[in-house]
Amino acid sequence: MEGGTIITNPDEHTTDAKSDLPKLLLSVEEACEVLNLGRTAVFEEIRTGRLRSVKRGRTRLIPRKCVYEYIDRLLDETDSERAA
Repeated sequence: MEGGTIITNPDEHTTDAKSDLPKLLLSVEEACEVLNLGRTAVFEEIRTGRLRSVKRGRTRLIPRKCVYEYIDRLLDETDSERAA
């Protein structure tokens, strides 16, 4: 794939440079990268409540747990659409 990166393990891709521990809170930009969504789409998912986030000062952060919950929600929706 030219010009892009395929992320096979989001935990590896978003580790803190100072340690080998995965980040627990992702910036919107990091969430965009691991979810393969644009910034506008991520903010729309946050606005509608489908992707949960927290605010620290003026910064919007997405807990890693909420990224996985969002993916599970998408999978559940896909499964229920197929069953219908």
